[in-house]
Amino acid sequence: MNDRSYRYYALDRHVLLVAVYNEIDWSCYIGAVPGVCHAEEYMSVAESGSKVSHWMARPYFSDIDNSLPWRD
Repeated sequence: MNDRSYRYYALDRHVLLVAVYNEIDWSCYIGAVPGVCHAEEYMSVAESGSKVSHWMARPYFSDIDNSLPWRD
């Protein structure tokens, strides 16, 4: 029921933004990665990255349902 989904956006080869969302809410994290394979590295950012503000995340993930509230 509460399965999480993930989307990532590379700001740089070594910096990822990762959106974590479900049917209830969403949030976004930023973190450094080795830059070898983003498809394998994004999860470390989702688990231990720094949370960014909604205003920073929204432009990169504008296609995530606007009715979902931001997770504080």
